[in-house]
Amino acid sequence: MVLEITDLNKWKIEREIGKRKSIDFSKMSPIGSTSYFLKDFISFDKEQDQRKLKLNSKCIFELFTDGILLHSNYSTSQLLIPIKYSDITDLKLIKGDELVNPRKFSLMWILLKLGVPLTISRYFWGGRTISYSIGDTELIISTTFFKMKMITNGFTFESQEDFFRRLPIENIQIIK
Repeated sequence: MVLEITDLNKWKIEREIGKRKSIDFSKMSPIGSTSYFLKDFISFDKEQDQRKLKLNSKCIFELFTDGILLHSNYSTSQLLIPIKYSDITDLKLIKGDELVNPRKFSLMWILLKLGVPLTISRYFWGGRTISYSIGDTELIISTTFFKMKMITNGFTFESQEDFFRRLPIENIQIIK
């Protein structure tokens, strides 16, 4: 079911995927994802108009008790897609290729030698020479109704891994 922003009705969404999750301050876990860009969308439902969801639209996910809500925004077109956990057949989160090649005696090189994790030391790569890069993170979601492929910045992989691991879905593959 694809809802346009004009069709937005709290009860329609709650009937599909439950109530919106609230922030648990003791755990400080995210209730939403970072932004993705939709690269491919295939609908298995012949009645569903897959032309409504535009390629390259900016998308985010929001946690609900029985599913996730996809917010899609392309120019002035805003769409919502409620996705039940039980409808998700496969979810793949694929980390982009990393290049770690710090210059000798650069700050990143020193931090790595001192044992600082790469997730922290990568922010001190220097700027002029390419000593660190990471490819886009891909997200592929297959449900009983559609299949979609999305990409986002590779620097957000760790937070997205945490977000998707917490979902009560059996077929989650996280490829590093």
